[in-house]
Amino acid sequence: MTSTQLVEVILDAYESRKEIKDYFEYFLNPDVARLTEKYRLAVSKEFNRSKWHRTKARISTINKFIKEYGSFSPGTIHEIEFMLYVIDIAALTEMTLTFTDTLYNGIKKLIERLLTLSDANLTLDSTIQHLQKLRDPEAPCCSRLFSRLINETISSYKPLKHI
Repeated sequence: MTSTQLVEVILDAYESRKEIKDYFEYFLNPDVARLTEKYRLAVSKEFNRSKWHRTKARISTINKFIKEYGSFSPGTIHEIEFMLYVIDIAALTEMTLTFTDTLYNGIKKLIERLLTLSDANLTLDSTIQHLQKLRDPEAPCCSRLFSRLINETISSYKPLKHI
């Protein structure tokens, strides 16, 4: 393609797809704080979808938000912090709304991915400390079931062997 054709394709894509427009706007003016706030709000809204004291949150949607956030390349530390935020919101929501088994399983997998990412980036200790604060019995931020889920996931995690 010629440079004129490429410019035309990019402009057409920019006008036709919201995701492409968001990406280009972030690429031209990277504002991690604004991006993070946008995705935090989306995750909060998803967890607060409810009916009859049961959450209607979909783990697939939450994972999509995490993947989209990471696609902007905000930095690994920001991705880890965002995943911790997702788990924090899940823990707080779970105190008032009932979760499905599918949602619990998805959160367990999310914690496993978080531990792996943290281990690969040498922040495993601080991530585990953050997760352990959630299950502190003196200042409960989650139910016993959620606390057990966190504990089992951390206990079963096999750290990477750094060479």
